[in-house]
Amino acid sequence: MELAKTEAKFFGLATLPLVEIPHHPSGGARAGEHRADAEGAVDLVRQRLTLAK
Repeated sequence: MELAKTEAKFFGLATLPLVEIPHHPSGGARAGEHRADAEGAVDLVRQRLTLAK
């Protein structure tokens, strides 16, 4: 997240709403694990898109 924040600031987007999404090595993920991570982030993404200032 720190790199994302730094790059957003560098490119003039310091207030860019960011969402951290967990990452797994794909080879070690159990069935459905990526889907569960994505579903867990949906509400955060929706909030950032609709409430961003």
